[in-house]
Parts: sequence; structure tokens; C-alpha cells
Amino acid sequence: MELTEAMEIGLRHHREGRLGEAEAIYRQILQSAPTHPDVLHLLGLVLHQRGDHAGAADHIGRAIKENPGEAHYHNNLGSVLKALGRLGEAVACFRQAMALREDYAEAVYNLGNALRQRGDADDAEAAYREALRLVPDNADALNNLGTLLKEQGRLGEAERCFRDAAGLAPEDATVWLNLGVTLGEQDRIKDSLDVLKRAVGLAPGMAEAHYALANAYRDAGLPEAAEASYRRALGIDAEFTDAYTNLGAVLLNSGRAADAVPHFKRAAELNPGHVDVHENLVKAYLNAEQAEDAVATYRDLVSDHPDDAEIHAQYGICLLLTGRLKQGFREYEWRWKTDAFVSDRFPQPLWDGSPLDGKTILLRAEQGMGDLIQFVRYVPLVAARGGRVVLECYPPLRRLFSGLEGPDQVIVRGEEVPPFDVQVPLVSLPRVFGSDVDSLPSEVPYLKAPEPCREAWREPTGGDEGMRVGLIWAGSPDHPNDSNRSLLADLYRPLLSVPGVTFHSLQTGDRASQLGRWDQAGSVRDLGAQIQDFADAAAAMEGLDLVITVDTAPAHLAGALGRPVWVLLPHVPDWRWMLEREDSPWYPTMRLFRQSSPGNWAQVVERVKAGLTRASAAGGLIPKVTDNDP
Repeated sequence: MELTEAMEIGLRHHREGRLGEAEAIYRQILQSAPTHPDVLHLLGLVLHQRGDHAGAADHIGRAIKENPGEAHYHNNLGSVLKALGRLGEAVACFRQAMALREDYAEAVYNLGNALRQRGDADDAEAAYREALRLVPDNADALNNLGTLLKEQGRLGEAERCFRDAAGLAPEDATVWLNLGVTLGEQDRIKDSLDVLKRAVGLAPGMAEAHYALANAYRDAGLPEAAEASYRRALGIDAEFTDAYTNLGAVLLNSGRAADAVPHFKRAAELNPGHVDVHENLVKAYLNAEQAEDAVATYRDLVSDHPDDAEIHAQYGICLLLTGRLKQGFREYEWRWKTDAFVSDRFPQPLWDGSPLDGKTILLRAEQGMGDLIQFVRYVPLVAARGGRVVLECYPPLRRLFSGLEGPDQVIVRGEEVPPFDVQVPLVSLPRVFGSDVDSLPSEVPYLKAPEPCREAWREPTGGDEGMRVGLIWAGSPDHPNDSNRSLLADLYRPLLSVPGVTFHSLQTGDRASQLGRWDQAGSVRDLGAQIQDFADAAAAMEGLDLVITVDTAPAHLAGALGRPVWVLLPHVPDWRWMLEREDSPWYPTMRLFRQSSPGNWAQVVERVKAGLTRASAAGGLIPKVTDNDP
């Protein structure tokens, strides 16, 4: 068989996708003509198509050695090297091809792809635009330029590219998919849904299209449709981690935590090293009331990532939430090695709990107001170790803490710090003292309002008949979990019908304005505007019979004052309230009202109303916590 005839047969097999037959013919030719550049090149292309990129690079490289002036050899070698991840060499090949052939649009387009993959966004954009100058109707170049622009946040430009590409290739589902996702990122949810439905219609077997449509349904507030589309994506690709994760999130946010667990678990199995995926699983376990599984998940993560400070710190929080305080505070000390905490404010050594023998110790302010109120209970224990105690706090706490037993000096964070020998963050004191649930310093009150404040607040909180009850419905909106812990003021409306009770709003900040919208009759006396700091808040609480509040700093204040306080908690609360209990080992006068399911504040308020009705009927006596309360 003549060489030309053999090549024609090999090319025919090659064009028609019979790669094995084409390879056999090319190899047969090379036995008699081992340096034939075209055959070496063609065999390299077959090997590339069959996934043998190293063999392809070798054969096309040999073809170039025999005929270095053939531009498409360099172009195709660049594609092979790109598949091998050798991006710098691939870029050089594409540039060489462009140098050999003027206006070589394919090589320019390939150069753009390699530059984009290498992270050279500006050069990649220039290459795509040059490719489009050479071939304006190149839908692939428009699509990839759009993708590059979208990655840079240039969504309007990206949208125009995708629309132009869709006009040129109206049956290309990938283009419609990219357009739909871009519209969604611009919060044009309805447009995004319409476009993504088209993408799914064009490619019903494309898992990514179903996944993107599910995300759009989720963003449109259509969880059932989102669930169905996530399940379709997983039916096509059973290892689609993000689809498992987002399906789990939709189920969890719909109150179906137990249903979410297996999906988060599968995502964690597919990504054993991905910490965020495992943390989603922990959240689902906690919401599904499978706390021991949550602890076990973190225990495994710590074992697999023994030097990961973030995992240790989160493991500590999970242990604290489940009541394992001693171990939890040890693990939580890892927080100082995470990015969220600054551990090097002072060079002085950390105190280990040993006798101070006249040394000066700085008790550092850490985290929020509530944390400081909760942990200043340890200040007298520190003082008992025989040193001089400097207590650091935030400005709204200074007047209140000035009357605390134990500190020799109270300073505000940001002020000049007096000389000291050792230091410790307040939240680390339970670890230093080895505290556990049954050994917490829980005697109250350990705080009290300054006498001048008491005098000023006698009239605002006095003179009312019946029970005097303070209300707080929201914490700081800057708190990372505020959407779960705070509620709208008008959810308290059912309480106003309880006879024999006068209500006082202790709410401060912008959310205090909600009072006027739900209490137009003026049934609640607004004290919030008169509260300037926590000393004022303490004096107001001391004039009340009961404080009803969400999980915010005043809840700790009421507990530290020894005032009766009822705290409304989300289904999975902050670690300090632990799980299931209706009392708090931190505050003997506190009662906890927990959501029975995520977001169900109405049921919590009904339980509060029932308890308040009994208390009012009993002449203001606050009932003890019992397992039989509704």
C-alpha cells in the first residue's frame, strides 16, 4: 500500500472517530517512514484524543523537529501541553504558532484559554478580543471572554458576551447556562430562571444546568422546586458535591434537618479534606438533635487535621454546647491561632493560674459585652491568688464594673494600660480554673447597679401595679448569628393580654423604634431611650420583677444581677446555653425557652405567655423550672 493511500485511510478513520484504527495505520506508516512529520503529528493528535497526552507531546514534538515551520504543529502541541498542565510551555507554543502564521485565529483563541487558566486575566482578555477581531462570529471565544469577565465581577460586560454567543449558537446549552448564572448574580432572578430553563431544555442530561436552575429556584424563594432540581442534578452526577451541599442547605432551612443530614454526609464523604462541608454536617446534626454525631464529626476532623486551629476552636464550641465544659474550654483556646483573634496585643506571658504573689495581672477584654459580663464572675477568684488585678472592659461597662469585687483598677480598652506582669483573656478564665458544669462559680448577684443609678431609676420603674416586666427583643444587628437570635418586636404582642402585668421596654438601639409600630396603644412603657450604659440597664432591671429577653448582653446582665430572667433561644443556641436544659448553670435565676423547631418563635412566645399568666395569678411569684411546663 502506498504511503499516500495509507494516510488517506488513516485520516478517514480519524475523521470518523475510529481512533484505534487510525492509530494502527499511523504506526504502520511510521515503521517505514519514522520521521514523517505529518504522520507523527497525526498520531500525536490521536494519542491526545485518547488521553495519552505525554505520548502526544512526544510525537508532535518530533514532528516539529522535522518541520519547525508548520504553525498548526505548534498550535496543537500547545493544546497538548495545556492538557498536561504545562501552561508556560503551552503559551510559548501558541505564540510561536501566531508568529509563523499571520492572523492565526485558532492559536490566538487557544492562547487566551491558556492565559486564563494560568491566571493572566488581562493578557487572556486581550487574546480573546484579538481572536474576535479576527473571527467576530466565534461563539466559543465570546463565551470564554464572558466567563473571564464574570470571574472579574464585570457582570454587565459578561452578559453582553453571553447574549452575543447565544445569538451565534442558540442551541449551545453551556452559553445559556452561563448567561443564566450571570443574570442571577445580578439579582435578576426571574430572567435567570427563564434562561436556565432554556439551558435545561437544550441539555436535559447536563447536571450543571439543573444545579444552576436549582440555585435560581432557591434564590427565588421556591425551596420545593429547588429541591427537585438538585435531585435531578444528582440523578445525573452522583458525585456532585455542591449539589449535595446545597440540597442539604435547602432542606435544613426548610426545617427538615434530619432529611438534610445524609446529603451533607455524602458531601463530606466526597470531600474528606473540605472543612466547610463537614461544618455543614455538624450544623445539620445539631438541628436534627443528633449532638453526639456532631461531636464525633469534629473529633474526626481534629484527628485528620491536628494542627488546624479553626477546627480545634470549632470543636471546642461544639463540646461547650454539649456541656463538656472542661474539655471544651481547652479546645477553644485554639481560637488565638485563628485569623479571627489577635493574640499578640501584649508581650507579657499568659497567666497559668499559679499564685500571683503580688504581681499585677491584666484581665483582657475579649469578644462581646455579654462575654465580659458572664466571665467577670472569675475576677474575685483571680484576686484571691494574691495579685493586683487590672480589669479591661468596653466603655458601656465601665461604670457597672467599677463596683465589682476584686479589681484594683478598671480600664477601658484603648486606654493606656498600666504596667503589668502577666495577662489572660477573660474568656480563658474557665479553662484556667478548670471549670466544669458542676463547678462553675454561680453565686449571684456578682454585679449590682451603682447607687447613683439606683436613685435615678427609682421613679421610672416604680409605682406600677402588678408585675413589672422588662422586654428586649433584639441584640446587635452586627452579631454574626443575629438573624437567628433576634426577633421582631410585634411577636411579643400576645404577652400584652396577660392580666396584672405592666410592661417596660428595655430595648436600645435602632430596633427600639419597632415598639411604636406594634404598641400603638402605649401599653409598654419605653425605658430604652433613658438607658445610656449597662449601669443604667442594671438599675432599671433591679426595679423590675422579671426580664424577658432574647440572647443578648442584657440577658447576662439580668442573670449576673440575680434578677429573674427568661431567655428566648433559637433551636440551636449559642454554646453557653447548651442543649435541652431549661435552666442555666451559669445563672441560677434564669429560665430558658427554646424553639422546638428552627424559626418557630410563635411557639416560644406562647410558652412565655403561659408562664407569665401563672406568675401573675400567683401574685408575681416566678415559677421554678419544671419538665412539665408547656
